[in-house]
Amino acid sequence: MGRRLLAALLLAVLFAVAGNTGSAESRVRTVGVAQVERALRTARPGDVIRLRSGTYGGRLALERSGEAGRPIIVTSAPRATAVITGRWFVTGDHTIIMGLVFEGGTPSNPNDSLLFLHGANFTTIAHNEFRNSAMTAIGVWEVPSNNVTIRRNWIHHVGWQAGGNATGESDAHDHGIYYAQGSNGVIEENRVELISGNGIQAYPNPQSLAIRRNEVGFTGLCGRDGIVVGSDDQGTGGGRLPLASDVVVEGNFVHDVDVYGLRTHWQDELNGPFGTGNLFIANWAQRAGSGVFGEGPPLGQSFGSSGAVWVANVEGAPASGVLVGWRAVGPDGVHVGLGAGGQPAAPPPAVLEGLRQACLR
Repeated sequence: MGRRLLAALLLAVLFAVAGNTGSAESRVRTVGVAQVERALRTARPGDVIRLRSGTYGGRLALERSGEAGRPIIVTSAPRATAVITGRWFVTGDHTIIMGLVFEGGTPSNPNDSLLFLHGANFTTIAHNEFRNSAMTAIGVWEVPSNNVTIRRNWIHHVGWQAGGNATGESDAHDHGIYYAQGSNGVIEENRVELISGNGIQAYPNPQSLAIRRNEVGFTGLCGRDGIVVGSDDQGTGGGRLPLASDVVVEGNFVHDVDVYGLRTHWQDELNGPFGTGNLFIANWAQRAGSGVFGEGPPLGQSFGSSGAVWVANVEGAPASGVLVGWRAVGPDGVHVGLGAGGQPAAPPPAVLEGLRQACLR
């Protein structure tokens, strides 16, 4: 994407915020490692917190809320690269997190997720890089987060921490994006690759979620899938959350997956209960070990495709062979390993085999 484009995007947001004449004055603050916790703790609607280059460890929390038209924005300072090595919690509403690098497998966060949304409504996560996470890179779970947008992030090398997190909850099967609960969300134009578990998992209780134009490749390497939509039995019985419903999976490219490319997953795969209004439309998929669209025809009735309508999906790739290039995602678009024409190069077979062997540790 390039730093100039990221700066232009941020400038557009700043003008929009400045143009909203709220009662409190908005602030732009540039802070370093020593000041970041206080800046987050005292943020108010319309604030822009710019992080200087550095490594930001420990447990960071954005608990303050912005307002409609006056979000709290956290980003890297101009020409800076802020690397977040601690686990980040977001519980405030109306926030934007953009232009940062999240790094797992560090002393501050050796075996847990990178970014965790907990009741964080109207949150945008855009143009960040998430890498080397022991568990799920971006998690939206436990308490529903509504109106969340996850856009143009680069998410890679996730889920190879044997033994899981500090409480042993996972063992090398975690996901790129795990959207468990919430409504009116958007997951779009992300590049998700080299994931031990599912690339994108919308499970068990998402409502009115759009998953569109993402590229998900070399995922499910520990016996998992590319994009998964579904619910377990939490959707039945008194007081339980609703089954996954009105999830639209559109225009994604999924490739090189251990089990299924795109699939549904229910407590009883063929008999339900199923959610309603789920749609898979105009997706591409190729090279999946057990099937590109569940177990295949009749779509909507077979194992891995039930509980959804399937329309105009194609076994194959977009004409260019790439849907979301590395230069379109992340904080600066400058990445190693680009192939011809600046497009991503496939990981060498030895690298993939090494990652699969890590699943067995």
